[in-house]
Amino acid sequence: MHNKTVLKAVSLILSLTIFLSVFTIAASADETEVSDPGSRIAEIAKSQIGYRESYNKKGQEVTKYGNALNYTGAWCGAFISWCARQAGVNEKVFPNETSSTSFKNYYNSIGRYYLSKYYGGSYTPKVGDIAFFTSYDGNRSKNNICHVGLVTEVYDTYVMTVEGNCPDSVQQRKRKFADNYLVGFATPEYAYVTGNYESNSDELALRAGGTLNSNILYYVPRGTVLEVTAINGSYGKTVFNGTEGWVLLDYCKYTTKTATPDTSGGNAPGGNIYPPEAPAPEITYTQYKLLENTRFRADHNKNAAQLGLISAGEIVKVTETFKDDQYTWGKTTYNGNEGWLALNWCEEYSAPVSKVPHEVDWLVMDISYSQNPDSLDWVALRKEGVKGAILRIGGRGYGDAKTIFSDTAFLEHYKAAKAAGMYVGVYFFSYALTKEQAIEEANLTLDILKTNNCKLDLPVYIDIEDYTDDKAKQHEKAGKAVCTMVVDEFCKTVENAGYYAGIYCNKSFAEDFLDASVFNGRSTWIAQWPQDYESNDFECTYEGQVDVWQYTDRGRLTGAGNQNIDLNRMYIDYPSRINVSMFEDGLIEVGDINFDGCVSAADSRLALRNAVNLEDLTPLQKKLADINEDGSVTSADAREILLKAIN
Repeated sequence: MHNKTVLKAVSLILSLTIFLSVFTIAASADETEVSDPGSRIAEIAKSQIGYRESYNKKGQEVTKYGNALNYTGAWCGAFISWCARQAGVNEKVFPNETSSTSFKNYYNSIGRYYLSKYYGGSYTPKVGDIAFFTSYDGNRSKNNICHVGLVTEVYDTYVMTVEGNCPDSVQQRKRKFADNYLVGFATPEYAYVTGNYESNSDELALRAGGTLNSNILYYVPRGTVLEVTAINGSYGKTVFNGTEGWVLLDYCKYTTKTATPDTSGGNAPGGNIYPPEAPAPEITYTQYKLLENTRFRADHNKNAAQLGLISAGEIVKVTETFKDDQYTWGKTTYNGNEGWLALNWCEEYSAPVSKVPHEVDWLVMDISYSQNPDSLDWVALRKEGVKGAILRIGGRGYGDAKTIFSDTAFLEHYKAAKAAGMYVGVYFFSYALTKEQAIEEANLTLDILKTNNCKLDLPVYIDIEDYTDDKAKQHEKAGKAVCTMVVDEFCKTVENAGYYAGIYCNKSFAEDFLDASVFNGRSTWIAQWPQDYESNDFECTYEGQVDVWQYTDRGRLTGAGNQNIDLNRMYIDYPSRINVSMFEDGLIEVGDINFDGCVSAADSRLALRNAVNLEDLTPLQKKLADINEDGSVTSADAREILLKAIN
């Protein structure tokens, strides 16, 4: 060919390619992004993050997942079974099980269970797979399956999972392949089955054949229930408007509803696309506080099925009311269920605003043993406004042994928080009942800090309470005098070593089991969470001084993977107090802006950066950075610090 002829041919091919691409996109806008059953079950699992269990009168764990299977108890298996049913996955593909061992045995029997890479396997998991775990604290073995979750994301060295009963709610977790806690995976053979499907799309196309290139016959309205009689890959054969055709089931939900009566409700090609649903109106509500235990029912009728019992003192949001001859009923949502309760034993509630005097008002996290370091992005948390973290450094078990232990994740948390520029403090979970045990706990805390050269900006706290699963409640049984003594001995040991000491407990424990005098001169950290977690009405009603208030155990921050975390308001500028004391003792040199023990180029950069904005400097840092003592931190101060660093 001549060059001009070649160019014309190439031009024609490009034009046709672009034309066909545009045509394909325009003709199948509803089907360009396919969501397979594994992805759908993963999305359903993620939508449940944050759901928490409740308990019945027998102390058994109760969840909506277990209720669906008529089951109470440990519910990680019930959770993933529920997700499978919501995704419309057939029970032959994903059985209704409540036991992690039963899941393993089932998939192992059909050759679809694989060991993780740590245990010698070579299988690469997929989204929608089931992840199996061994004991968290006890015997870690590939044969000791104790927990399951759903794989929602897959990366080179780890997977993200969503797990129920983790430990008392639905949570997202990062699980490394190299971790001996992760035992293996099961991969359900996801496939669509015949049955009824409900359209989840505003543009669900009814096509002449079971392929993307088949002619569009109608657009099926959202919410239409179709009876699918045959399967071709991801397409289901059905009848709509008297016309037989195929729909993409990735845009439908398997349902037990009966098929929608055959009407002329759809739109033929070339007409207007069926309009999307109007946005839901903003829901208004009135808060009510229960004056006594009240039955929660499925309908506004005293004979309606009972969904649960809401305890006296709880706060509920009522979005609708209904009156009959005897009662005024309020519609609300409780434990994930929508229902009604009689308002005759309730009163309208409006929480007062907490009036706690404070020097600052900082957002501070506290980190326990259950937080995996890999699940926290400390830089992101700092950007979200978290100023500091109080890390668990160790604890003591309960029962006869009362073994003392250090927290294995503490140092990793400490380094990451410090690197992100956060203030750091620590707490020890105490179960001491004698003076000797209290001093032993304090000394272990001090040993860990000194051995690792940890520099704290916040106090060292003793966390005194009773384990939730300790039926004996040994601290409460020991009484106020013993609890006060334990706290005092721990704090005195810490203070004698030069640290600022503090006490953590909940409001009722502080009032009933500690003498008020033990808080004098120490940081008072009080936990008081809202009775209604769906409301924004938080308050601390402790009458004593509150220096730090733990206002929720269900905080949600992106840097923590939107998992439930403890959040606090800190009202005292501890870094200034602690660092001023160190400066007065001659432990910090003038010009050491980052308090690392030496004047370095990093100090000059920090001083220069803060010559423009001093908002993040503590009073002591401002004082130390003002080298020429002219009342402000300037570039001249930065240069002088740099000269000191060089000399």
